[in-house]
Amino acid sequence: MEVICSNNVITIRLLEKNNKDIECLYSWLNNKDVYEFYGDSKEKSFTFVKQKYENKIEDHTTYPCIIEYKKNNIGYVQFYSINNKNYELTEEQFANITNKSDKIFAIDIFIAEQGYRNKGIGTETIKLLNKTLFEKYNANVIVIDPKVNNLRAIACYKKCGFKECFIAKQREEKDGIKYDNLIMKIEK
Repeated sequence: MEVICSNNVITIRLLEKNNKDIECLYSWLNNKDVYEFYGDSKEKSFTFVKQKYENKIEDHTTYPCIIEYKKNNIGYVQFYSINNKNYELTEEQFANITNKSDKIFAIDIFIAEQGYRNKGIGTETIKLLNKTLFEKYNANVIVIDPKVNNLRAIACYKKCGFKECFIAKQREEKDGIKYDNLIMKIEK
């Protein structure tokens, strides 16, 4: 098990190619509370989830991770280095969040297990990961892109120090509908 970062109760570790991790993701990605804001609502087969996330493990451009709270798997976070092309922003939009010399990472996160939501664990997890990305991965800027209607996530990200940059119109497609994303960032 490769740990990215940890404190007394939260551990962020790389996703492993084992049935336990893949079964967690399979269950979580087919949970309405998760896919309301992460992914689409189409049912995902175990084979699809296994292939998609094992590919992420192998591609070495995205760091897919399991969030553990007191050794219980409770959610998922991934981080990756970005530029305007792989982050689906125009050059002008990208210039609004950074300059060309910055090392920028994006993160995506969800707390999947209902009993662990609304307890500050997501906030603690993001703060822990941000510190690690700034210190261990030499990030200058970290970006996150919630849908504009995901008010709970936006409030969490603001608690973590993220600032609103702009709304990227119709940037994310879900179930055939285009949604606006709020682009937010935090700087080192």
